[in-house]
Amino acid sequence: MSILNKLRLDIFLKEAVFFVLTYVLGILAILRIYHVPELKEVVTSQAVALNPLQFLLNFLIVTLIFLLLLPLFKRKPIFLKIIFSLSILVGLDVIMGVFFGEPYALAFSLILVVLLNTYPKTLLHNILFSCSLAGIGAILAISLAPNAIVIILAVLALYDVVAVYLTRHMIKMAKIPAENGIFFGLILPKKNKDFLCNKPQLKLGEKSDYFFLGGGDVVLPMILVGSVIKDNLMDGLIIALFSFLGLFLLHLMFSQQKKRKAMPGLPPLILMTLLGYLIVTMIK
Repeated sequence: MSILNKLRLDIFLKEAVFFVLTYVLGILAILRIYHVPELKEVVTSQAVALNPLQFLLNFLIVTLIFLLLLPLFKRKPIFLKIIFSLSILVGLDVIMGVFFGEPYALAFSLILVVLLNTYPKTLLHNILFSCSLAGIGAILAISLAPNAIVIILAVLALYDVVAVYLTRHMIKMAKIPAENGIFFGLILPKKNKDFLCNKPQLKLGEKSDYFFLGGGDVVLPMILVGSVIKDNLMDGLIIALFSFLGLFLLHLMFSQQKKRKAMPGLPPLILMTLLGYLIVTMIK
């Protein structure tokens, strides 16, 4: 097998497209919020200021509730589909609201969510999921200070390692949704034509023609980028570049596995993102 084939650069290109789409939309949304006084006043008044402890506590509570509800989701996947649809709707409404305003944003977002449930194509899923992540990331970037986000990212990178390799509950949380064609992440088929097929229903661990990138792996580094970029565009773009390098590092690590298996995505992404943040901080 050639080095290029082993690196699966074709898969990385697909990852990169949706990763960049999320970042571009999120950055544009934040810049628009802070350059339109009326919009800034509305968004900042609705955003809830969070400290690292509050964020991490809320994260753990949501994770625990999700784990406790997994048996219900296995018996009644409809509840899982409702949660997924609502999460997409919230993010879409935010990003659409920034650019088009209400009530058009909510109406358009509802139409798109219904469309995704009616025609669950992989490409449509990735586009709407990326847009939703951009909206959620923009709001969190406004709600958190850069130093707070640095702490959160460092803790979550460690948590990701524990959740995948030690407790393995992260894999458990992904298993039941995947078996029902529900993915809280990007779906990356080996064959381009599969983007136009319905989302797959897979048992994790089985050999498949799909790769996956978790939503948290994309949006969490973007929160730091967004929090910095609202005050300094160039610093934010530098950090975004390092986040992209983190994506390549993650892909490199994944592609070098002798046997393909789940691995924590946050450590390499957050390592490079924090490196970028350290560099722009030191330059000052």
